[in-house]
Amino acid sequence: MSAPPSAPPSVPSSDERLPPYYPRVARACTAPAEAFFSCYTLHARPGDAAAGAGALAACRAELAGYKACSEVHLRRRELVVAPTHYTGQLAPAAAPAGADGTR
Repeated sequence: MSAPPSAPPSVPSSDERLPPYYPRVARACTAPAEAFFSCYTLHARPGDAAAGAGALAACRAELAGYKACSEVHLRRRELVVAPTHYTGQLAPAAAPAGADGTR
């Protein structure tokens, strides 16, 4: 007897994926971003995809708040900050190479 076919791996819905602008944060969105980043950090484990997916599911409300705020403010090209991993504080995002006419 053969084993039943396994189900294909499920693909997370767009509500359960990190947005393409992650981890950037519009300055006006620091509170919802910090809420999501704190929740995600609490539930995820580096290198463990299952834990990452579980963290996104556990932090669904915080992720929705981060996305809702970011999509409004990033569309307006407002000042962006990026979280610094070691301090947990938000710091100004580095300008891409060549943005200031150098390099």
